[in-house]
Amino acid sequence: MRKIFLIIALSIPIMLTGCLSSDVRDNIANGGQWFLNNQDENFIYYEFDLLKNEWSDSHHSMREMGAMWSISQLWKFLDDDRYEALSYRGFDFFEKTFVYDDVNDFTYINITPEKIKLGYSAFAILTLLELEHENKDELLRTLANGILYMQEESGELRTFYYIDRSTGKDYYPGQALLALMALYEETGDPDYLEVLRDAFKFYSEIYWVENPNTAFVPWQTQAYYKYYESEPREDVADFIFQMNDYLLDSFADENSCDSFNYSAGIVMGVYMEGMNKAY
Repeated sequence: MRKIFLIIALSIPIMLTGCLSSDVRDNIANGGQWFLNNQDENFIYYEFDLLKNEWSDSHHSMREMGAMWSISQLWKFLDDDRYEALSYRGFDFFEKTFVYDDVNDFTYINITPEKIKLGYSAFAILTLLELEHENKDELLRTLANGILYMQEESGELRTFYYIDRSTGKDYYPGQALLALMALYEETGDPDYLEVLRDAFKFYSEIYWVENPNTAFVPWQTQAYYKYYESEPREDVADFIFQMNDYLLDSFADENSCDSFNYSAGIVMGVYMEGMNKAY
């Protein structure tokens, strides 16, 4: 816990909407404008080539689904119906890839059939919680069932459906746990909280001990922040601080804001989100 207060100077000063300075609010709005300006026929472009002054044909479905969730948050934060429309466009586009497994009673997102990522389900849940949909409750239930299906007896979450592939362990489980906790806050379903209990034991006592790394920290932090709000356990708080102290140690040579190294680039924004929750 010794360095966690560094984040006061490293991230948005005050997170409560009513207390944000006009400059911070304007910067958020300007960032959101990128999404509005970069829409394609389906949802949004992934990249813009400044040298060629043209949009790229490349896509990254996971990050685009993450953007969809961000856009739904911008809609509520800025009270701007342009983001509402874009949120629905994105969800309508990705919903075409939803597949129901009637044997196991869950829904998964079949964007990349050879690599069906757990993270897709997480961002679908997080976005759908912000929207209205004629089949919302059932979709949320079956998407969540897909996450429950992926949990091993140890508490670990598998990262890909139907294949034995182990990449994405530092990202997708944390995203999925965050989605389940957001859904628990909405429904109060104790099954979702039980997943967090088992996952916390595995990731704090086994995985982190063997694989401490910065990529793991922000998503797990955000998930356990919500978990702590529901079950304020001291070991959960301690683990949150332990992870974020490690993160700060990785970027600050000295116990000083002036020594912070921002070279991680775009991922620093995600690190800040996690550290805000830790703080």
